[in-house]
Amino acid sequence: MAKVKKAENSDKLKKLTTAEIIASNLEEDKEWHYNDLKDITYKVPTGSINFDFLTDGGLTPGIIRFAGPTETGKTSEALTIAKNFQDKFKDSLVMFVKCEGRLDARLIKRHGIDTSKEKWFLYESNIFEVVFKLMAQLIKYSKGKRFLFIIDSLDGLMTKADAGKSYEDAAKIAGAATMASVFFKKVSLGLRKMGHMAIFMSQERANSISTTGYTEFKVLKSSGGNAALHYPDWIFEFLPVRKMDLIWDGKPGEKDSIITGSRSRIMIRKCPNERTYEEISYPIKRRQKTGSSIWAEREIVELMEAYGIVERGKSGWFNFPDPVKERAKTLDIDLEVSIQGESKFLAFLAGEERTKTFKFLKELTLETMTMILSDDDDD
Repeated sequence: MAKVKKAENSDKLKKLTTAEIIASNLEEDKEWHYNDLKDITYKVPTGSINFDFLTDGGLTPGIIRFAGPTETGKTSEALTIAKNFQDKFKDSLVMFVKCEGRLDARLIKRHGIDTSKEKWFLYESNIFEVVFKLMAQLIKYSKGKRFLFIIDSLDGLMTKADAGKSYEDAAKIAGAATMASVFFKKVSLGLRKMGHMAIFMSQERANSISTTGYTEFKVLKSSGGNAALHYPDWIFEFLPVRKMDLIWDGKPGEKDSIITGSRSRIMIRKCPNERTYEEISYPIKRRQKTGSSIWAEREIVELMEAYGIVERGKSGWFNFPDPVKERAKTLDIDLEVSIQGESKFLAFLAGEERTKTFKFLKELTLETMTMILSDDDDD
């Protein structure tokens, strides 16, 4: 009977065109593919002009990995993206999986996160099966929502089996890696296709560290096994902060000088836009109480000076060139200003009443960078 049915099916297939065979299979196996869904694409700003530039406008749906040692800015960057994600999509939910103890209310408030239950869910669990099951169910069954998942961190997750072991027993590292591999295989395609994002953070452990504090990626041991390297669309390595990365108010080391910030440095280790091995750098402001830790005003000053959008005189006066003033006037923005001193110029850019001005200067800076650096690439 089975042979007869198989023969009948074969006869039917012989009469179908190629397009009809494909259509028949798509209908029969519709539970197992995403061909009936339209691709959802968008960009979520990172909070840094340099970061946005090197990612062609921000991060995209899919899997993103932040790797690197502690105190390098991974959580702050993830929360900045979370705030921008919430702002971008009305029906969005950020699910932050707290596997370790570093996230606190002050950090959440500083980044302006909307913590209403419709927009934010803090899941305090470090069990692989529990966390991944909820994520997979939300991706598959929760309609009408755009999700951003942040797992902090892969290192903090363990299997139920490992959780039940005595302290004397060694953990089965391969168990966690296998769980990660199975999860990525199950959700990575659907996550991208349905327009969701997932940021997986992890600490990197190296066989050796150089005197500069920099480690070669090839010796890094990956949390989550090879799957955490294979499935992400983007992998960013947050590099250790060096003494030369510190930002001072005054001359370094002098009695009245204080450290006001530092530079965050990120190496692009995997990307879809041919920027692998390029380094992102932006300033971080210390003791920030409100707003992102990314020091956006300082970053834009550095870039505007580099690309001639603002001029700093020998006596510390900041002025905008005439072409920039003229372009600003077309948007009803007044840049007929002359400000002495970096701190005053930073304050000018940070004023809430000058949001329109900052947006204009940011867009002009990105446009100028794109034009100049694209010309360099052509050469």
